[in-house]
Amino acid sequence: MPSLRTISMMGLILTCCLSVANAQQLRGEPEPLLLADPLTPAARLGHLRDAEAHLRAAGEDKLADEISRQIANEQKQVESLLSQKRRQLEALSQQIAELERLSGEGKVVEFECVVMKMNREDLGLLEDTAAPAAFVTPASLDLFLKDAKKQPSVQVLSRPRVVTQVGQPAEIQVGQEVPIIVPASAKEVSIDYRTVGLKLTLTPRRSVKAAGSLELETFFQHSDADADAGVKVGDINIPAIHESQAVFQTRMETGNTMCAVLPKGEKEVVVALIRLVDAEVSAKR
Repeated sequence: MPSLRTISMMGLILTCCLSVANAQQLRGEPEPLLLADPLTPAARLGHLRDAEAHLRAAGEDKLADEISRQIANEQKQVESLLSQKRRQLEALSQQIAELERLSGEGKVVEFECVVMKMNREDLGLLEDTAAPAAFVTPASLDLFLKDAKKQPSVQVLSRPRVVTQVGQPAEIQVGQEVPIIVPASAKEVSIDYRTVGLKLTLTPRRSVKAAGSLELETFFQHSDADADAGVKVGDINIPAIHESQAVFQTRMETGNTMCAVLPKGEKEVVVALIRLVDAEVSAKR
């Protein structure tokens, strides 16, 4: 039978073991150490430049030169990476633009057009128009036309209504055929015919910069046959052709009117008023 002293010692040892076990259970798991944020290329180059400056200040030019070479190498890597990212961004931008274009194609667009010839001073808005010009306004096309018709020199050349699709050009041509001289060889010429008058080509595209808008490319051409300045070949009178043309890029919303102006001589202008009637015409039309 164990003595009283032995029993007391065993109890003391058991108590110590229980205390250690409880202490281990109460102690929490150690928190993981946080990793430092990785340096960006710019921050790394900054640290290297600081190190180079400190080494040179301490007279350690050899070590500073090594750091300088390392900086040059890393700078080239940064520039190469930047160039690569720019190319990727440009490629993505082109893909986005193409997807935007494809998503807009097939939508029907309707324009109302009026083409007029007038004296420059007959419309105050055009007094300073000495070169081809175009602008977009929310004003009504009918208001433009009403004011223009008050002037005696105004002559309406054409008033078409154009329906096309986004991405598809629509062409309006009004005029007459006149004979022209075409060189047949170094010493001979032949007679051909060409149309003179009005030519208007509208190409609407979906705007990638402004939602709900269209980018409209307008080719505007006007030509006249001048019999007085022409020549006679055999029994055929060949008139001189006076021609002016321009291409305009404008952004339009439904209801906007574009005014495109072509100078015609010193006093006259040819004006095309183009109103965006609807960018999604019903299929029933």
